[in-house]
Amino acid sequence: MPTNVIMPQMGESIAEGTVTKWLKKVGDYVERDEPLLEISTDKVDAEIPSPAAGVLSKILVKENETVAVNAVVAVLDGEEAAAAPAGPSRAEPRPAARESTPPGLPAAPVSEPGLIGGGARAAATAAHPEKVRSSPLVRRIAREHNVDLTRVQGTGFGGRVSKKDILAYLSGQPTPSAPQPQAMPAAPAVSEPSLAPPPAAFAGPAEVVPMSPMRRQIAEHMVASKRTSAHVTTVFEVEMTRISETRARQAEEFERRCGLKLTYTPFFVRAAVEAIKEMPVLNSSVDGSNIVYRREINIGIAVALETGLIVPVIKRADEKNFLGVARAVQELAERART
Repeated sequence: MPTNVIMPQMGESIAEGTVTKWLKKVGDYVERDEPLLEISTDKVDAEIPSPAAGVLSKILVKENETVAVNAVVAVLDGEEAAAAPAGPSRAEPRPAARESTPPGLPAAPVSEPGLIGGGARAAATAAHPEKVRSSPLVRRIAREHNVDLTRVQGTGFGGRVSKKDILAYLSGQPTPSAPQPQAMPAAPAVSEPSLAPPPAAFAGPAEVVPMSPMRRQIAEHMVASKRTSAHVTTVFEVEMTRISETRARQAEEFERRCGLKLTYTPFFVRAAVEAIKEMPVLNSSVDGSNIVYRREINIGIAVALETGLIVPVIKRADEKNFLGVARAVQELAERART
């Protein structure tokens, strides 16, 4: 019995994932829950276990390809395929069955290529603009720049409009709408100086290494942040003497009683929570001409990994006491690094 291996959703806001490495090749036998592939998302890198025991008969998504969550990335044949030599031949009729399906259902093959292709996809999305596939971040960027997403060519899985697509559109590659001439002068002005220096600065031997999916996503998020958020740097000096003395005095007792090392991070998180309670505007965002005040206080904790920086989140930090915050900080760091 064949089993589909799907791209899992690693978080509420995660809409797509990148296959970074296949740990097995076609024809290999895998046990249930044995590591099968490695993926990378906006939030985390992870090993994905096999959903069943059997032979890996098909790999549908190659390494470094990005697909939507719940997309099928591979197919496993059941355990009997490992013993039966007819297993591979059993897998061959399946594509033929798929090929024989379109003549019986002419509407399906016409619509599917249309979603992946250019003109037909644009016509379909123009008729149903609410069905344009995109992430919340892409929709927010489109709202702030008055961009009709039906005019943006999606390069993601099934015609999905990705961050790269909307940023490329704003940079002035397409020219159908009025707001773009305003974005066009800014993008070349930024890109030309950035492309010009490398030949002059690095004239000697060099090694070109492709960015990892995590590095690429960090770069995309930084560019999107510059485009969509006002950036201001403010520096305050804080009197930390009492906290430092308290930590030094209570560290051993705290570790003995709670099994946790007492670091400065829980103090910072609690201080941020109290500040947000007093100044709710710190926990707000701009949506067009409106200010959206968030009712929940969620605090992100940056965790440095060998492959990059990720920011897991403590949900509802205002509902936790000091010990609860300390435990959450430690658990997030441990989960991120394992």
